[in-house]
Amino acid sequence: MGYGSGGCTSTISIEIYTKLVYDILTIKSILVKLINLKLYNLIMKLLFVCVGNTCRSQMAEAISRELGHYAASAGTNPGKDIAPNAIKVVSELGISLENQFPKLVDDIETESYDKIISMGCGVSCPDLNISEDWGLDDPHGLDIDFYRKTRDKILKLVSDL
Repeated sequence: MGYGSGGCTSTISIEIYTKLVYDILTIKSILVKLINLKLYNLIMKLLFVCVGNTCRSQMAEAISRELGHYAASAGTNPGKDIAPNAIKVVSELGISLENQFPKLVDDIETESYDKIISMGCGVSCPDLNISEDWGLDDPHGLDIDFYRKTRDKILKLVSDL
């Protein structure tokens, strides 16, 4: 029996129905794979390096994580604590640096990162393949507005990756 009130009947063979369902599932599977591939390619594994790992690289790590990337930071001669002004200006964006701390780059497994980015402090490590140098001036010891400008530059640079 068919559908509708006009007495029109419609039948479909089980073979055609099965083929249609199979084709739909195949198309769906392909679309899911393409979407996942696109999302995977948008998420990068980023390592930010500098000397002290107390200001710029810490802000870059936090901002990158907030934007959905896997990120870490380290320094060639890390300081003891993250600069309070770095914490303050990043928190103004609603981003926390709560579980971050200065780390030594030698303690990081660097081979698996998509990009290793120097903050612009002339980091030179023979075993470290620097992908980019962002050339950012160090805000350490400068006023809070300089930290904000640095944060905003980092936000733009990370967003452009």
